[in-house]
Amino acid sequence: MYIREYGAEKDRVLLFFPGSCESWQDHAFAAEELAKNFHVLLVVPDAQDPEEHTEFISVEKTVYDVSGWLGKHGISKLDALYGLSYGGGMAMRFLVSTGIPVKKAIIDAGTAPYEYPELIRKMLCVRDWLMFKAGRASKGLMKAAFPPERFARDPKRADEEYEEIKQYLKTYSNKTIWNIFWSANNYSVPHPAPKLDTEIQFWVGTEEWGSRFRDLKWYQKYLPSLELVKIPNMMHGEFVMMHPKEFASKAIDFYNGQNMEYTNISFGNDAKSKSRNYFNTHRKSKLAHGGYWRHDYKYALSVIKKIAPDRLIDIGCGPGAFLEAVQKNFPYIQLNALDLSEEMIEETRSRLSDTAIVTVGDSENMPLEDKQYRVVTCNMSIHHYPHPQKAVDEMYRILKNGGYLLLNDMDCIPPIRAVANFAFPRMKAGDVKMYNKTEIIGFMKKAGFRKVKYRKISPFSFQCIAKK
Repeated sequence: MYIREYGAEKDRVLLFFPGSCESWQDHAFAAEELAKNFHVLLVVPDAQDPEEHTEFISVEKTVYDVSGWLGKHGISKLDALYGLSYGGGMAMRFLVSTGIPVKKAIIDAGTAPYEYPELIRKMLCVRDWLMFKAGRASKGLMKAAFPPERFARDPKRADEEYEEIKQYLKTYSNKTIWNIFWSANNYSVPHPAPKLDTEIQFWVGTEEWGSRFRDLKWYQKYLPSLELVKIPNMMHGEFVMMHPKEFASKAIDFYNGQNMEYTNISFGNDAKSKSRNYFNTHRKSKLAHGGYWRHDYKYALSVIKKIAPDRLIDIGCGPGAFLEAVQKNFPYIQLNALDLSEEMIEETRSRLSDTAIVTVGDSENMPLEDKQYRVVTCNMSIHHYPHPQKAVDEMYRILKNGGYLLLNDMDCIPPIRAVANFAFPRMKAGDVKMYNKTEIIGFMKKAGFRKVKYRKISPFSFQCIAKK
């Protein structure tokens, strides 16, 4: 480990922990911008400078080495702290373990310790190790994860840049790769957290939200005073590396005590637009014509048979395949449908009788009156919702007293769910997150449902029945 200094003539000191898979040069642009206001100390962890021929050992060792460097150079306090990804974990470890005072800190999509059994944690580390090995072996996979139109500094030489990245990542030994992913997600912190006088913000790009949700929840639980700041239209690491001037401007505003215009921006518009655009172009796909997860329909149909409602609405109806099955089995039910995609609504209209009412609308703000339906269904849709609580609140609102919400969606064992949630923000269909059992039940109870029943109906899906 060593430290590169920028703006050494400045009085205020800022410590900068970088991300794990980039060289120090990728962060130098942001460091130079921050150096217009701070003496910036850019940490170069072991293994991240190929010329040093070192192995990365752990988050704890890096923080220990950094605190020792600060002591040797007579730096006993910091005005500002920044950390990206596993560097965010380093920043957190620094805050709670070194005793060095820090005025303000930004944890930029920082990694958090897993709270799973050791076997699961090792399985997740194996997954990350394999994904890293596969990714660095293929420029195609690197481009899929980090699109050149967003991460290439010069689009005209994108292939050359990705080849350079590929060669750089090949300098990471198997030991270093394992230690990075293990330590980034398993570093130790004291419990409970010590009292801090530091003002801390957790930054997260709206296009990495799903893959960072678990980390955020851990940070909010560990440090309840932490403030969440959502950065619009940004993928992981994109803001600091590809937009260094804008990044530095916002960071300096926070460090200087100025209000940030991004603080109250709501995540969701980008995911919704992606979802709407994707499904508008997939109306005639084989998947749409076959219906999404058709094999799970029987579970909802059996409940509908018992309730025998006069009116039913399907939220996020997609191509209308589920409602077509309801119409076939229960022709007496007045059917209603709502979806964000105009083309999916037209496909639904073409499948149902003339008495069906179909509406283009947002599940989080439905253009529907209160207490209209005996049954509300939502099949394989909630994983597209950036604000699921708002959607469930709306479903509760339009249900009659004593009515039922039947919600089916995806669920898997934690390692597979983690992989899915890592991939979702990078997919074109506007997927946001595979919510787990605790989250789904929590949405229902917070909305006001009196009785909630959750059950697995396949290895990859669940059904939740909630009564108002």
